[in-house]
Amino acid sequence: MKLENAHLKAICASALLKPSLLEEIDDPSLLARDPATLSEEEREDLREIALGVWLNEAPGVDERTMYGGDEEEYLVGVYGVAGAYFVHAQEYDPLGPFATVARAVTELEAEYGEYLEPPDDAFDDEAEDLEEEDEYR
Repeated sequence: MKLENAHLKAICASALLKPSLLEEIDDPSLLARDPATLSEEEREDLREIALGVWLNEAPGVDERTMYGGDEEEYLVGVYGVAGAYFVHAQEYDPLGPFATVARAVTELEAEYGEYLEPPDDAFDDEAEDLEEEDEYR
């Protein structure tokens, strides 16, 4: 996943992520500078640190349950900070980055929409159990 300068600026400006960024970065002044003004080496170092912090610590904005073919449930959601969001689903690579929540949600639904509803037979066993209980009453 490649962070563009606008996403990088949003991540570095985030009050939620700043403490973790400060722990990871050797030169804290880089967080306040426009990525376009950094040397290529500085920008790549900042991108690497920001990407790790963002992917591991960004808050959830829209979380949903995804139902797999193995009748398991998985969490899928939009995570991020203002100006930089991504979609994460267990067992899949993250999608993004996206500048808005709306764009990230659109991608989440396009990529995983068919799995967001429980399968038609998800409650069959439970229904059968209830029917059996009714028969014995």
